[in-house]
Amino acid sequence: MLKERYRLRKTKDIEAVVKRGRGASTGKIAVKLAKNGLKSSRFAFVAGIKVSKLAVKRNRLRRLMREAVRNHLKDIKPGYDVMIVAKKPLLGAALSEVESEIVRVFKTVKLL
Repeated sequence: MLKERYRLRKTKDIEAVVKRGRGASTGKIAVKLAKNGLKSSRFAFVAGIKVSKLAVKRNRLRRLMREAVRNHLKDIKPGYDVMIVAKKPLLGAALSEVESEIVRVFKTVKLL
C-alpha cells in the first residue's frame, strides 16, 4: 500500500496536473507530471472505462501500478505531482511488465 503522503487524491490537484503538467507516453502507459513544491512526490493512478468495462480489471491495473511505483519510491525525484494513466494494451500484464513500463516512462520524463 502506498502511504498517504505519496497519494494525489484531491480533484483540484489532479486537474492542476492535467492543466499545467508535461507528459510522456509509451504504448501501454501515459504519464503527466507537474512540480508541487513539496518534499515528496505524489501519485494518482488512472485506469478508465476505455481500458475495460469490468471494474475488477481496472482495479487490478491500479494496484499493479501502485505497487510498481512503491518499489521505486527511493529512486523517484521529490517535488512532483504525477498522474499515471493505464492504456488498454497493459490489460492482463504481470507486475514485472507494469514495473518496466513505468520505469521506462519515468526515465523519459527524467523522474528517475
